[in-house]
Amino acid sequence: MQPAAQHDTCVPNGLAQVRFLQSYGWEVNEQPCEMVQVVIPETFGDVYENYNEIQKQQGFDLSRFRGKQVSRCSYEVLNYPGQKEYIRANLLIYNHEVIGGDICSIYAENGFMHGFSLLEQEL
Repeated sequence: MQPAAQHDTCVPNGLAQVRFLQSYGWEVNEQPCEMVQVVIPETFGDVYENYNEIQKQQGFDLSRFRGKQVSRCSYEVLNYPGQKEYIRANLLIYNHEVIGGDICSIYAENGFMHGFSLLEQEL
């Protein structure tokens, strides 16, 4: 696990977002494949509690952002070990600051999600 404090979380533009992901060793397409606005729920159900546990393990905590609208920028990961496609890096951004995110498979049959560091995922 690499705490977020060891990475520059200030991301005023797309290039900085790519650099943030590169700081964890990820190669990504420089253009996001999706950019959407999402609202962090006021009350966390099981799904958000579990997701926030992933965030806490990597030095983030979404509970400070309950009720806030944030940007989710998704990038295609090009160098995930053993899987060449269907991998996304998702950044949650509030006021040009990374506040959380994940690496996940969007392939339905073998889906997974973990924090930014590959070391968090048991291969």
